[in-house]
Amino acid sequence: MKKIFENLLTGLGYTVLSGLILWGYGGGMYHAFEKHGIGDGVVSVFVPPWTFYRSIEFFWHDDFADVDWEVRLSNDLENCIYLLNYSTSEDVNTIELNNYSEKFSLEIKKYPKDKFEHLKFGTKVYIKYDSSIAVDLKDSFLNYYETGQFEYKKSNYTINLANQLEKYNLSDQIEITENSMDLLMGEIKDQSENLESKEFLKNNRKFVEMLNFRSRLILKTLKSTYFKIFNEEY
Repeated sequence: MKKIFENLLTGLGYTVLSGLILWGYGGGMYHAFEKHGIGDGVVSVFVPPWTFYRSIEFFWHDDFADVDWEVRLSNDLENCIYLLNYSTSEDVNTIELNNYSEKFSLEIKKYPKDKFEHLKFGTKVYIKYDSSIAVDLKDSFLNYYETGQFEYKKSNYTINLANQLEKYNLSDQIEITENSMDLLMGEIKDQSENLESKEFLKNNRKFVEMLNFRSRLILKTLKSTYFKIFNEEY
């Protein structure tokens, strides 16, 4: 009985040792090529101690150890906004949008949870900001019905959302949006002054109805794109 037990221990020891050696070579080489590049992988092939080191380093390896998260998250958030805006553009290519969204989603889902949450929250703030601008525009037209004067005013809610976006290093995106709105508002104000009030008022009512419909459609599209990026409902 004692002999059998000793044989079992010996066999188990050989099995464990063989497994460690196999992992040291195979696992170390795989990790070197996969996570540290071709140069590191080639070294691991010809320098066994380095191979064994990589097989151990595998267990504490951090894919994001050298990442500048401020820059990375700022760029990623701009990518999120690009996808949102592209999804609502007239010339959107749905296949291209889906392919890019899928690749981007697979990349960011590897991020640490707090970084992933940062992108989610920033994207949600932008969607709220975009929707709030549409509400402000509608309110400006409704105010025209009562006063006869057209003036676009940003609500405190929109201003607050813009301030939040600036904390995400998105000042450029805000500037682009506000410049576009200034151009649009200038054109609308010119029309309100050049056309007779009754004709402009009639056109306004139709425009507000269209704006309400388009705003709901855009919000639905933005939420759909959010789902494609983060794989969860808005």
